[in-house]
Amino acid sequence: MSTHEMQHQTAGHDGGSGEEEPFDVMDIVAARSRGDLEAQSADMKKEQRSVAQLVVDQATEPEVISGPGPIPLVNRSITDRPNKEGFEQDERKTNEGCGSTSKDAQQELCKFETRQRGSTTRRQSQAMARPGAYAVEPSATEQSETMTPIGVDSLTSSNTSTIVEDGLAVANPVDDDAVRHLSLPQARDFDAVPVASNRSKQKTKQFLRALLSGTILLIVVLLILLSVAALVPKRTATTASPAPSPSTPAPTSAKGYLLSLFDDGTQQALEDPQSPQSRSYEWILEDLDNLPLYSDDQIKQKFALASLYFATGGDNWRNNTNWLNHSVSECNWFFNPEFARKSAISQLLPGYLAGFLEPPPTSPCDNDGLLQHLWLDQNNLEGSIPEELYLLTKLETLSMGWNQLGGTISSHIGQLRALEGLTLSQLLLTGTLPTEVGMLSNLRFFSLHANQLQGDLPTQIWQLTNLVDLILSSNSELKGTLPTDIGALSKLRMLQLERSDFSGTIPTELGQAESLGWKCTK
Repeated sequence: MSTHEMQHQTAGHDGGSGEEEPFDVMDIVAARSRGDLEAQSADMKKEQRSVAQLVVDQATEPEVISGPGPIPLVNRSITDRPNKEGFEQDERKTNEGCGSTSKDAQQELCKFETRQRGSTTRRQSQAMARPGAYAVEPSATEQSETMTPIGVDSLTSSNTSTIVEDGLAVANPVDDDAVRHLSLPQARDFDAVPVASNRSKQKTKQFLRALLSGTILLIVVLLILLSVAALVPKRTATTASPAPSPSTPAPTSAKGYLLSLFDDGTQQALEDPQSPQSRSYEWILEDLDNLPLYSDDQIKQKFALASLYFATGGDNWRNNTNWLNHSVSECNWFFNPEFARKSAISQLLPGYLAGFLEPPPTSPCDNDGLLQHLWLDQNNLEGSIPEELYLLTKLETLSMGWNQLGGTISSHIGQLRALEGLTLSQLLLTGTLPTEVGMLSNLRFFSLHANQLQGDLPTQIWQLTNLVDLILSSNSELKGTLPTDIGALSKLRMLQLERSDFSGTIPTELGQAESLGWKCTK
């Protein structure tokens, strides 16, 4: 379409007045952009309000910027806050300045440019009136924004015009003389070294606290474990399952340990492979694997009973049930059910063992599995009493009468200090009665009736103040006199010395034994 045709059509739309008014191409461009300009005008008004609010906020809130040198900042309240009347005055001025434009498009374009210049000039004037705020304008060549602090007297009209004409954000230097009199906050350099040092110290303290807490916790746990271990009860030996002794050796050293339990006399006897002691030693070695289960006293007890068995012909005993059986405790080996044939003798001798061992014990052993009573009367024992018998130091009663046992009474009898009853009646014992018998201070019943003892009766026997029955009759070669010390036996109830070789007079102190009933001296 030609220029002339476009002018003709436009004139027709204007009302068809027939008169053509002059125009150029810019009028058409402006007309087409009218809608865009109106939208931009509305956005500009919003932008003006936002800029005014930004200036207010920056003027009331101080901002500290770290850098190579101090930057003065001023925080002042804004009194000339933008308002509605100011915008209306700008609008009137814009209309008056652009009212002479003949075309609507040109008029709108003039208003838009006037508003742009007025908005920029107003923001810069507000910023210059508020030291400490920032004048910000987008740069035409750079994409970043530059914040420019405004000093009290540092900004001039030439600075402002530069910003308006070029559209650039210009950083204006601050006049030190102008702001030196102001009391402004100073930015301080940040020193990272003390902070890092403090953090290191804090980590060290935390580590030390954790280490101390862990150490205390470990000590508490150890103390608890030690307390629990101390409260655990130790195992004790019983007749059914004897407990091991802490000193019991391991099987590999058992032979040497066994030998260490015996005295020199037993050591010498072990040199003879046919001796009762050697046979007993070999028998114990048969149970070597179970040896750690027994205490030292139990090992000695096994050895003593085995030695008695081999020394007195145990294979020929009238009753040897369970003897030398490794699977049966010694507490269940055969023993006579009655001490010193009490039932039979009491019929011939009234008052015999009256009140002694009543009620009778239910077991020959104590709770540790050690023998307290050994009764083998009238059981066809032949030979002699071995020295190892006196290893049974827990014995309270020993009765082996009415057998074919010879030999002498060993001085080791003094080791049986727990004895309360001792019967070795109607045996073939010879020799003298050892003085160690006076060490049996708990002895209440003592009978050596019908033996072949000889020599003087030791005076220590009169120191056994707990004696109730003393029977030494039918020992034709046993001699001596009755000392005045016999009066110390105040509990004595029966005294038999008939068919012996005692001489002298009967001391009057014997009358102090008020319970004495039987006085047989001849």
